[in-house]
Amino acid sequence: MINSAGLRYSVILVSIPNSKAPFFIGSQIRGALGYALKRVTCINPKFTCDSCFGSKECLYYEFYELKNSYRNYRLDFRLGQAGYEFRLYLFEDACNSVAYMVSALYIMLSQYGLGGCKFSDFNIFVNGHNVLENGAIILPNELVKVAKFDNFSNVVNLKLITPLRIKKLNRFIRDDSLELRDILISIYDKIQKIQHLNSRYDIQTSAQITNKNIRYCELRRHSNRQKVSMNLGGLIGNIRIENLDLQSYQALKLAEILGVGKQCVFGLGKIEVEDIDGI
Repeated sequence: MINSAGLRYSVILVSIPNSKAPFFIGSQIRGALGYALKRVTCINPKFTCDSCFGSKECLYYEFYELKNSYRNYRLDFRLGQAGYEFRLYLFEDACNSVAYMVSALYIMLSQYGLGGCKFSDFNIFVNGHNVLENGAIILPNELVKVAKFDNFSNVVNLKLITPLRIKKLNRFIRDDSLELRDILISIYDKIQKIQHLNSRYDIQTSAQITNKNIRYCELRRHSNRQKVSMNLGGLIGNIRIENLDLQSYQALKLAEILGVGKQCVFGLGKIEVEDIDGI
């Protein structure tokens, strides 16, 4: 098994008081953030990525354009929020880019806006510290956190908050055939990619799913760049897991930070682990 603790991450929280948001904010935020991040990082006079001399060192290129590469960040929010509030998680080496991401978020909100609306009243926190002070950005000394889990429960309620997209036999699971092993494989694969590991692992657990109340949630987005409609639907609901071992419990807790499954950069795969029987 892979050690699920020790992950380095940073979390940026954005909150906009008295705002109104659409049911799904992931596509809108990711698109607007990419536009702002390109402005912050691009050094190419032509402002294009094709054959750019600086692409290998460009954060925007790494986060948005680089093909066949895992994205070391994700968005985190809930469906149907009354207003705009979301988190941006950065993992491992991407934690070195907190300053760029905060600057991009500031420009996105104040100069470009969301849904055609610019904002003057908003808050940005880095690892719980407010970084806006009198119109200036002041970052905290500690920009990186390390995942550590002290609690353990052998019975949990696993909440699938935003659509979970996991493939089995090369097809996305759309029904209650989802199993704990499918979830754990997705988590460990994600850990491997984020930490650039190539370790062999064998998932062995005596844990059992004793109740599932899940359904498929339809969700689509329109890609302005590709001029197509994309399916982002997946599973939401609750899963009760009993006889959970420590290793699997810690993997699930880590996935509260990492997200699970595909398209986490859009805010999909958000889960929460509710302890029921603590030990």
